[in-house]
Amino acid sequence: MDVDPELVSSAPSPPVVAVMVAHDPGPWFDESLAALRAQDYPNLRVLFLLTGQDPGLASRIGAVFPDAPLRDLPANPGFGAAVNDVVRLVEGDQGFFCFLHDDIALAPDAVSQLVAEVYRSNAGVVGPKLLEWVDPGRIQSVGMRVDRFGAAVGIAERGDSDQEQHDAVRDVFCLSTACLLVRADLFRALGGFDASIEYHGDGLDLCWRAHLSGARVMVVPAATARHRADLAVRRPDIGAQADSARHGLLTALASSSGARSVFTLLLAPLVGVVAAVAGLFTGMAKSGLTMLAAAGAGITHLPGVLHRRRAVQRLRAVPDREITPLQARGSLQLRLLFRRRHDAEEVRDRTRVARRSLRTAGKLAVGAWVSIAVLFVIGSRSIIGRKMPVVGTFLPIPSSPTDLLGIYGSGWWPSGLGRSEAAPSGVGLLGLANAVSFGHPGLLRMLLVLGPVVLGFIGMFHFAAVFRSTRSRVAALVAYVVNPLPYAAIAAGRWGPLAVYGAFPWALELLRRASGIQAASSVLDEDGVEITDAVAVVGIGRQVRLAAALTLLEAVVAAFVPSFPLMVLVSAAVLAVATLVVRGTLASLAGLGTAAIAGVAAFVLHVPWSIRFMERGGWGELMGNGEHVGSLGLARIARFEIGRVPLAPLSLALLVPFLVGILLAKGWRLTWMARAAALVLPFGGLALASDAGSALPESGILLVPVAVGLAIAAAGAVSAFDEDVRGGRIGWRQPLGLATFIALGVAVVPALAGVGSGQWQTPSSELAGTLGSLPSNPPTGDFRILYLGDSRLLPIPGREYRDGVSYAISDDGSLDALDSWAPRSSAGDALVIEALDAIRSNATLRGGHLLAPLGIRYIVVPLIDGLQSRRGQPLPAPKGLEDAFSDQVDLRRSTYVSDQAIVFENTASLPLRSLLVGRTQMASQTAGPMALAHADFSEFIPLFVGQEAPSAAGDSISGSTPGSLHDSIGKDPRWRLTVNGTTVAPRSAFGWSMAYDLPDGGKVRLSYSTSFGRRLALAVQVLLWLLVIVATSRFRSWRRWLVRRRHSIEVPSDPLIRMDDPIGGPS
Repeated sequence: MDVDPELVSSAPSPPVVAVMVAHDPGPWFDESLAALRAQDYPNLRVLFLLTGQDPGLASRIGAVFPDAPLRDLPANPGFGAAVNDVVRLVEGDQGFFCFLHDDIALAPDAVSQLVAEVYRSNAGVVGPKLLEWVDPGRIQSVGMRVDRFGAAVGIAERGDSDQEQHDAVRDVFCLSTACLLVRADLFRALGGFDASIEYHGDGLDLCWRAHLSGARVMVVPAATARHRADLAVRRPDIGAQADSARHGLLTALASSSGARSVFTLLLAPLVGVVAAVAGLFTGMAKSGLTMLAAAGAGITHLPGVLHRRRAVQRLRAVPDREITPLQARGSLQLRLLFRRRHDAEEVRDRTRVARRSLRTAGKLAVGAWVSIAVLFVIGSRSIIGRKMPVVGTFLPIPSSPTDLLGIYGSGWWPSGLGRSEAAPSGVGLLGLANAVSFGHPGLLRMLLVLGPVVLGFIGMFHFAAVFRSTRSRVAALVAYVVNPLPYAAIAAGRWGPLAVYGAFPWALELLRRASGIQAASSVLDEDGVEITDAVAVVGIGRQVRLAAALTLLEAVVAAFVPSFPLMVLVSAAVLAVATLVVRGTLASLAGLGTAAIAGVAAFVLHVPWSIRFMERGGWGELMGNGEHVGSLGLARIARFEIGRVPLAPLSLALLVPFLVGILLAKGWRLTWMARAAALVLPFGGLALASDAGSALPESGILLVPVAVGLAIAAAGAVSAFDEDVRGGRIGWRQPLGLATFIALGVAVVPALAGVGSGQWQTPSSELAGTLGSLPSNPPTGDFRILYLGDSRLLPIPGREYRDGVSYAISDDGSLDALDSWAPRSSAGDALVIEALDAIRSNATLRGGHLLAPLGIRYIVVPLIDGLQSRRGQPLPAPKGLEDAFSDQVDLRRSTYVSDQAIVFENTASLPLRSLLVGRTQMASQTAGPMALAHADFSEFIPLFVGQEAPSAAGDSISGSTPGSLHDSIGKDPRWRLTVNGTTVAPRSAFGWSMAYDLPDGGKVRLSYSTSFGRRLALAVQVLLWLLVIVATSRFRSWRRWLVRRRHSIEVPSDPLIRMDDPIGGPS
């Protein structure tokens, strides 16, 4: 639109429609209205779009603009989508739209200056110089520079004194949407704002498209406006950094030329990785990771980008070479990373001393992380570089993801004696994880042991950001890292405590966010009392995302530690109570509600497996009653010594910051000390109760909240020293505060001492690995192993027999992760107990015959596991057990295993699957101990040897000898046998197992038929997991579709305002 500027003075002023979007503004809104009313532009109309819920907002506007039209929007779709309504509400193209935030105060001549510059420079989009609201002598924005990745940085440093150094009119790449004057015809041609961008990035998208159309985008410093720019305070649920980075990159990919977009897409992940690493070493890890996440969004949102490109490229009137000179060279993302750190330092304190202190704090964080990383790698070097020991619950993971997923989906659980029931959800998750690791189960097992520890470190440092001070965050990190618990858990082979150690800080972080609890400052309330908490309002959408994230976290951990959701719920409850006791915010109750919802949702995600926890005996299964770790005692629990830890008594020093913080803290620091105590005291008591034999999770799991509480206390004590003690009068507080730092130094010693072994004191003697020397898939047929003895020494979870003796059953071959879940009791367990009773009471000398139908060939009595029982200090074997087995004529002492266990071989055992003939076939039709003791088990032919999982798909064999096919599982109608395609009905064998009478030889196929209900439940379960995963993200496709429909560009039918006067001439 070329117009001679000399004609402007003699022509009527073109119409300008100021469009202000108001969303529940504060008292300052009256000043914004007054400034808009004071504009000296003669042809100005004002339109208000209301998106909030304030019932008095219309009357406030009416008092200043009694004739201005108001439009209530049914929801808050975001600034860009809201102002798109202007094309329906305003008729005509011969004028301008002036889009305004509700927190901006224009100078009286601002609109006049903007319109004049449009004519003078033939511009399409212009904006004013934005100044700080409170201090108009400081610059907020005079336009932005943008790089190829869509990262935007202000041309002027925010907060710089306005000394007219930026008062030249200039072309810029992007302007703030706080005040934009846009030609009406251009706005309609561009299609308005992109309605899918709710906040942060809408101005960049509009300006970029304006450049593509050939229009100029300019800043007019002669026009000024004060701007509050406090969206982060008004809408804390919006992630400014994440939205800006993501929307900027997506806009760059949609708006650049094809070749440039491809290169940007390939380069963005590399820049994101560099930014993430740089962020870690500059104390701005969150910013760096945000940029890396934006690079990932460029790939995951590629279909949406292609759709946007088709619309945007139709507007192109100029090539990229005419636009790129306005862009910044290189990557502003990395510059932005360091600039944010600098800005954060400047905001906190502009003095030279404060800046030096903050730089020192940044170096402290970097030094702490580097030291932790180096020491952890050194301490784990043997686990990383060599084969990981098979101790405790660190059992090998099956190498085939297909087998794991097949077992999970089949409805047949082969653990123990096998039965038709839903497999634990952890089996499916292990299958997926194994698939992601590309079939490297050793690598996966190593990551599952060491990964949670690292995640716990990161989670605690992330959570400790509520203390603002880097020193406090580092104190929390150090207190959590040097706690002996994770290293003792590795030494003891306990994966449950490790999983909770890694997940619990993240669960608390999600609860904190759901409650709206923020990092507080030492400020006074209206009564002159220091605030006890800082709270922000959390929107419904953010609440849903946080609840979904907590649900996902709890569901993953609960697949292996079922009690975890209950632990989180109890933690939320005690934290809420502690907060209320110190007169903190009621918002803590929101966290309790989120924990309850997430716990129920996590339970639903594990249905049907989780239903077992509601049945008889379910509480014990929920608490993990199959895992016995022995009694530790008060002293070892206080030292977190659930496994071998060198110099463990020194870890008691972690209690010192806890006590010091309680004595020194005030205000919001005292609130956090109360929360720390709410974790330390109740869960410490529960750990002692568990150690005494109560039906609770193992003490190592319950000690994790105690460790988190002590870490929070360390941060609180350091913060209290900095805020309440340092700089004050000399007294007893100063030495007490220094004791915190001394205590943390002492607590580091056990962790440093544990580094030397290279595997955190994990024993080299492996009972589970030694048992792998037993035959696997021998020609005589597959078999089962019965483990019997002290519950603390069993290599897999078992069930109690009598007098402190427990038993467990596994299939032949090496133990693996499938044996980690204790099987439920079945009718076969009654036969095991009946046989053991007969052996111990000397009621029979043919005990092996009683166990023969169960397929039990070996009986193992563990003696030394390297954990609870060592060669120098062995636990005694159950009294009389060895003699009772030695008296049996059909049990003979085996030499397969070393002195770590006593092994008996059952010479009368039947294979798990075999063809019974002759006298053995006849014996299968009898039942009872007397009949079994005199039965002949010698006439059989092994079948299906080495075929692990017939539940997933049947296997076939050929045979010509008639007989009875015996399967050592309880009778189950879902198992099906066919001979030459003809189904054979099963019958009971030996009073418990199944047999199929084969009238003749032929091709035999045995298979398990998965029920329709199981398939349906599996499909529903997968769908629910996907829904929760989607709910954790900012996935709003459905909402964006509604927004586009509701705020699409339409031909006005009944406009509120008409632009009657053409530009540059009379009406």
